[in-house]
This record gives sequence, structure tokens and C-alpha cells, in this order.
Amino acid sequence: MNKIGIDVSKDSVTVHLLEEYPKGGLIAHWNKTSQKLKLNYPKFYLNPEGESRTNPPPGLPEFISFLLFNGVTDAAIEPTGLHYSHLWAKALESAAVNIRWVGHVQARTYRAGRQLPNKTDSADALALAAYLFDQEHLLATGELNPKYFLMHRPHPIDELRAACLYLEHSNKTSRVVGNYAQQLMTWQWPERKISNSGTKIEGNLPPLLAFLGEQPERCTKVGWSRVNNSYQKSVARSYNIEIDPYLREQARILAIVHDSDKRLEAELKRLVDNPCFEVYHSIFDRFGFPLKIRANILTRIYPFESFLNDEGTEWIEYRVKEVDKHEASYSKSGRRVVDKKGKTTKRCKINHSRDIFKMQLGMGSVIKQSGDYWYENKAGSSSARVTLWRFSRSMVEVRDKLPDTDLANELINYCEKLKFDEDGNRIKGLIPKAVTTKISAKVANMLYRELIRALGQR
Repeated sequence: MNKIGIDVSKDSVTVHLLEEYPKGGLIAHWNKTSQKLKLNYPKFYLNPEGESRTNPPPGLPEFISFLLFNGVTDAAIEPTGLHYSHLWAKALESAAVNIRWVGHVQARTYRAGRQLPNKTDSADALALAAYLFDQEHLLATGELNPKYFLMHRPHPIDELRAACLYLEHSNKTSRVVGNYAQQLMTWQWPERKISNSGTKIEGNLPPLLAFLGEQPERCTKVGWSRVNNSYQKSVARSYNIEIDPYLREQARILAIVHDSDKRLEAELKRLVDNPCFEVYHSIFDRFGFPLKIRANILTRIYPFESFLNDEGTEWIEYRVKEVDKHEASYSKSGRRVVDKKGKTTKRCKINHSRDIFKMQLGMGSVIKQSGDYWYENKAGSSSARVTLWRFSRSMVEVRDKLPDTDLANELINYCEKLKFDEDGNRIKGLIPKAVTTKISAKVANMLYRELIRALGQR
């Protein structure tokens, strides 16, 4: 049974083929096979002619031929972003190869634990191929244990993820163009600022954008007149300073981005309203999650059943291990610093379902030790972590933006306890970043708790 590991790069893949787990260990196999990298770790390109016109390297057709010739049954691959691995996954499906998605953290830990070189495409491909043969990743029947692989996500999530990424890219473009346009405004029209304010009339632009971009047909007459009168009174006009063509061009770009955002938000709304998310929305409503935050969270946690056992229960393990007595504090950057005070034996309960769930939301923890101190660094999806941070900072800490529900009130009370003592006095020396981190972790824990109640043990 032939299986391959595939390391995906921007425009190519590096592949390694294995028939069984290498005898003598991976490092010995690497030392032997790395002497002939091109033979043992072939590389296939999406655009071979771009690499060499006279002697182009193998491309996608050769990749398909390689799979069929070697009778490959399974392929381990990392879901690197949404785009890089997409076409290669389609090629694997066309060759009837089972795709086994391996998480980035799992692949990195597995490679490092076998002492394979870091930042090497060939070593990554070897580690992924061996991952499929490792006895720890097999069931008693010899089949692959699904717990060690990422669950294939249903079709609505793929579309939702794409829409979220497009909208995020659109927002970045808007910020870059808007910031430079505002710099030009400081001397061409210093009294006004470019803002993200919208308009209630479909197809129209904010009056300021319409005026700068010379698009009167996309603005009401009242709005155009108001902005025009404001411009005529500008101090820049008294020095014969006019709006230059470049600023108007930037305004037209912002108008295009504005239209794109509206279309993407409508698409996001359509996808989020899918009936398969009904149970999730009933919980999201109690948190007060707005549309974009709901969409981002759904792309990370749906379906929730993927975090549970086959029976629909939590994956819980008990271990007896030696643990450190410690005292915890927070540094100025908000990082948790722990001072060890000796050791003791303790029976620990490990909730793998909850821990993996929090990792998906960017609120997992990775411990790094230095001498007598160890540090808890946040791990997981950085984009999901930013999503929870935005919700915690702009809604929970503001409070008046949340609905009057049980979960929203629980978050508000938790926030109050972090910031104020029993007498109602604000606690001195608070680190804002640490407070927001704690609130974000609380949101992740509460969300897991409510989802396990609604969807667990069915």
C-alpha cells in the first residue's frame, strides 16, 4: 500500500512516497534518501514553463501520472491557506486518492519530535508520509484513527471561508488606500476626514466619496450640496489649492472597494443563513455576535461534532503525573508568567475536545519553559484569535452593544470582576491586553459549554 506526504508551497509541491514506516527510524531514512533529493523527493510545479522554457520540470499532468503509476491510495497534506492546496486537492480527488488533512501544529510537532530538519520541504514531505504509517495514528483494526486528522468540512463552510477571506482582503485594501487618501486630504481639504460611514440607499456611495470621485449620480442632491458647500468653505480654497487628480483616483478606488464590500456582505449573509447553522445561531444570538464574527467563528468550529467522539461525547482522558506548584503573574505585554515552587503528584483530567476547540479559535496554550519559569503562549488560528479580540474589545468591554441575554450578562459580569474590586473601585495596575485576553478565553469556554449542551451526546 503506497502512501505519500505532500508539502505544499506557493506554486509547487514536494512529494515523498512510502510503502511502510521506515525501518531504523525517520532520521536514518532521511540521511539515506536526502543524498538524492530529486529522485526520492520529486517536485511538481503549477507553471513548469515559468521555471524553465528549454527543459521545463514536471507539472500537474506528471503529478497525476506519478500517482497512478505508483498506485497511491492515501496522501497526507497540510491545508496551507485556502488557495495553495486547493488545486492539488482536486488533482488528488481526480486520481481517486484519499486525502488526509494534517493540522499544521500536529505536522510541526511530529517533524520536530523525529529530529527532522526544520524549514525543509523534503523533510516535511517525509514527516507527512510517515504520519500515515505511525502506529500511534492507527486503530486496533489497522485503519487510520480519524482523531489525528482534520475532519473534512462540508461545502457551505468552504464557500463561507472564501467569502470571509475576500472580505478581509477588501478591508485591508480599504485601510491602505484610505490612509494615504487621508494624508492627501490634510492639505487639500483639512476640515474633512474620510470615514467608513455608509449610506442607506442601495447603490449609492457616502457623499464625501461620491464628491471626491466626481460621481454625482451615486449621491443624493442634498448630500452632494452639503459636501460641496463644506468644500467651498475650506481654508485650502483661500490658497487656491484644488483637489488633485490622484486624490480623486484614490476616492474612485475606495468606491470600488465599497461596492465590493456590499456584495460580499450580502453573500456572507446568504451563506450564514443556511439552515444547517440554525442551532449555532440560537447560541450566537445569546452572545450578541454580529454577522462577520459569526461567519469567522463558523469557519473554525463547524461541524462541532468533529471535536467529539464517535458516540457524540467529549474526548476526555485521565492521567496521573507530576506537576509543579506555582505562582502566576502577568507581564506588561499580557503574557502569563509562572514561577515554579516545587513539585507534587496530581490526577489530571484532560479534555481533548475542549482543548482542540479552543485551539481552533486561537485560544489554545503552548507552554515554553526557561529555567524555573514557564510561559503560556496563545496558540491556534491567529485570525480566529483576532475575531474574539475584536468582539471582546469593541462589544464586551463597551457593554451597551450587547443584548440583554443570559450569556451576554455573564460576560459583562466577568468583565466587571476583572476591572473592579468588591467595593466598585477600579483595580490599579490593570494590563488592558491581559484583560482582553481573559475575556476572549472566557468567550471560547462559554461557547464550548453551550455547544456541548446543545449538540453533545445525541
